Amino acid sequence: MRKAMQAVILITFIFAISVIATPIASATIGPINGHTLITEPDDGTTFLVNQINSAQSTIAITIYEFDNSTPLYGAILAAAQRGVKVDITYNYSSFASTSGKQQTVTSFMQSLTQQSSNIQTHPASNVYEVTHQKGIVIDGKAAFICSFNFLANYFSGTRDFGIFTTIPAEVNEVAKVAAADFVDNNYNQNGAAFPGNQLTTPELAWSNYNQGNSRTKLSALIQSAKSSIFIYQELVEDQAMINVICNAIKANPKLDVRIIAPQLSGSNGTDGNLAGLNQIKQAGGRFIEVPSQATNKLYVHAKMILVDYNNPIRVPATAAAYIGSINFSTTSLDKNRETGIVIKEQPIMASIYKTFISDWNANGGNL
Repeated sequence: MRKAMQAVILITFIFAISVIATPIASATIGPINGHTLITEPDDGTTFLVNQINSAQSTIAITIYEFDNSTPLYGAILAAAQRGVKVDITYNYSSFASTSGKQQTVTSFMQSLTQQSSNIQTHPASNVYEVTHQKGIVIDGKAAFICSFNFLANYFSGTRDFGIFTTIPAEVNEVAKVAAADFVDNNYNQNGAAFPGNQLTTPELAWSNYNQGNSRTKLSALIQSAKSSIFIYQELVEDQAMINVICNAIKANPKLDVRIIAPQLSGSNGTDGNLAGLNQIKQAGGRFIEVPSQATNKLYVHAKMILVDYNNPIRVPATAAAYIGSINFSTTSLDKNRETGIVIKEQPIMASIYKTFISDWNANGGNL
């Protein structure tokens, strides 16, 4: 009996070490209960391209930035040319007209429609300050919810995540919002956001102009933490969200709170993240700022919250992870079109945890 117990302890120890020390390789995990995790830049475009190639009837895309620099472009064109109807809602009004960006985006979208009559494009309503969502719905049966844009650098130079879901309630809600945004003709005037009372799927978080639930849902996830909160965030600027994190630490001083964020440099030379990160540090959390200009570092573009997954051997029922496009900024939480998803599948959380710990240690942190 004693030898059996020793064997169990040894196996458990080896598993724990492997979770922490295994090198990060291709990280696609799933499908598990209808969810698949994509980790960038580890996974590249292969999984997404394969799913686009599988489309039979429709593809609906809502995107902040998209160009022809990745295989996604060719896959979408090929889908349209074999008869798949492709609708693309794209960010437009928030790009500065003086920068030439609006004209570049318009020209690119026009070139798509010229190559296939099955492709229709639509500038997003300016009821949203920015359409910052990154998503794809395929045949109304599957949906991507991502933090990365469809440009080459997001598959090679940034830390990002995405969830591919085939759960009907989640797919249906993403599809309904995408369809409503696509036909919204209010991109030259103030329009009405998608009705908040129709955003009922518990796992999904949405931001929009005057309705939505992202602030409430992300705050609740942070407040649910019993042992740990690990966060990737491109922007740590919204005071209310900073307060939620600080208050969680004050309520539970043993809470292990860590944040990985980029070091930002604004037009006046100040770091837009540092004040908020220092507030969290003063409350008892820890943070790492990754230099944004470092060519040997991944830019931290992810928006991820991992709660109560800090011990792969004992995973409590409270463990959960959020992945999406929503930053901790007032604009992102209250005014943009954004979406995200909360998942609880343990193998997916294990992969996120492994990636986070690897990045934490690689950038000078410690356990």
